[in-house]
Amino acid sequence: MYLLVSAALSMTMWGWWAINPLIFFAGIFFATGLTMYLDISKMVSKDGLFDTAISTMTTTDCCLVHRVWSEPTSVRWTSAAFKMLAGLDALCSTYVTWRRKDRFVNGHYMLISALWVSVALLWICSCIPMFICLVQCATNPKLNRKQIDISGQELILRFRKVYALWLLHDVVLGVFWLYLSVMLFDLADDQDDSEWRTIFLSMISWHIVIILLYSVYFEPLDNIYPKTFTNSKVSPCCSPEKATSLWKAMVILSYAGMYSIVVLRIQQDALLELGFNSALYPVVFSCAALLYGTSRLYITRHSHPIQTPELYKSPPPVLDLSVSGLDF
Repeated sequence: MYLLVSAALSMTMWGWWAINPLIFFAGIFFATGLTMYLDISKMVSKDGLFDTAISTMTTTDCCLVHRVWSEPTSVRWTSAAFKMLAGLDALCSTYVTWRRKDRFVNGHYMLISALWVSVALLWICSCIPMFICLVQCATNPKLNRKQIDISGQELILRFRKVYALWLLHDVVLGVFWLYLSVMLFDLADDQDDSEWRTIFLSMISWHIVIILLYSVYFEPLDNIYPKTFTNSKVSPCCSPEKATSLWKAMVILSYAGMYSIVVLRIQQDALLELGFNSALYPVVFSCAALLYGTSRLYITRHSHPIQTPELYKSPPPVLDLSVSGLDF
């Protein structure tokens, strides 16, 4: 699936280079649909951090009216429903933008702007269930017993740290996209679109910062396995034990390659005009996209934990049901 995402992203860039709106928007359409599928499938998949943490949480007494705000399992289907609506709305908006691209250039931007505003609002709404879960169910000290290799407290703390980061990312990204959608008239009516381009670059910078933070500090917590320890044994850089770390570094490198091409184009004037000065731009972007898909595919297939050396192994902790509180 990640290789299909890479192909769709490359298709978008080659469509821009060839000044072919059909290929460009088709690439955006397929990339949007595939990323929506990957995001929702990760949320509903079994035995991951999200699913295990949700099933460990218990129903929390809540002063709000409906029980959907007090049951931890509701965060799964409510978030997935809003994200699916946002994704389908984005697909519809992409199609309408392609069909009305000529009218948009001539100043008829209201419909397209309204559609993308609705996408941003649905995306922001998809963050509400997770926010309620983090301040409600994820703070309840009463937990269900779960047969896992880490304690219930450790599991919930990991859940809160990882998903608090992604919640912050999604909310800020949604606000950025909402502003850009409202300000689409700046591209059609005004020759000076520097403000729109500046905000778009700020959104990309925000995404890069979160990706780096997650890769370095939070990704090791995004699992249900005990922490692993390393001994003082020297190992080659390309040893099998280092493979996952190297592929994660390749993911960061691929992001840098793809975003460098996007930033170079955004910094140029006449944003509505398709085309590149050189075919080197789509070539570099396609190589970076292929590296991204290959790296993600390897990480997904080799996500099992590394065995802890015997010297550091300890018996699995027992779930402590007497935890009095949780915090970071």
